[in-house]
Amino acid sequence: MGIFKSKKEKNKEVQEARKRYILIEVAKIVIPLLLAGLLFVVIKFGIMNRNYTLESVSASKYTSLVSGKKEVLVYFSTDECDMCDDAEAMFKKVLKGSNIKIYQVKLNKLSNEDIEKVMGALDITKEGIEAPLLILVKESEIISNFRVPVDEDLFIEYLQKNNLIK
Repeated sequence: MGIFKSKKEKNKEVQEARKRYILIEVAKIVIPLLLAGLLFVVIKFGIMNRNYTLESVSASKYTSLVSGKKEVLVYFSTDECDMCDDAEAMFKKVLKGSNIKIYQVKLNKLSNEDIEKVMGALDITKEGIEAPLLILVKESEIISNFRVPVDEDLFIEYLQKNNLIK
């Protein structure tokens, strides 16, 4: 073959160049759409789905949690307590989007035997527990507590002070 190409070869090269051009143009559209879809999935199921959890626990689970090596937040409440309802609504609002887990002990749902277990688990609770009360505990020691009045700014300050949020 010489330096000149036949018409058939030129047409073949032009068709291949067109195919490459079309492929590049399609990729310019498809790749951003795939990345946007992937970003949506990450945000939807990775970040946005993170919500704090308020898990009701038994007296046995409570005693096991407070004696553990991990810091845990324990919330004492009772049914038909307006301040408890306000506190729970505040937790939900302030902690939305966080992975913070709060373990809830509903005092009015405990038997007398279970109340004794809960009261005896920590020194401070031996004298009694006034709901609503939130405590941060590790290895049977209360690190800090948060009492009413329910105030979002004070609650955020409490969480920051205890390095639970930034």
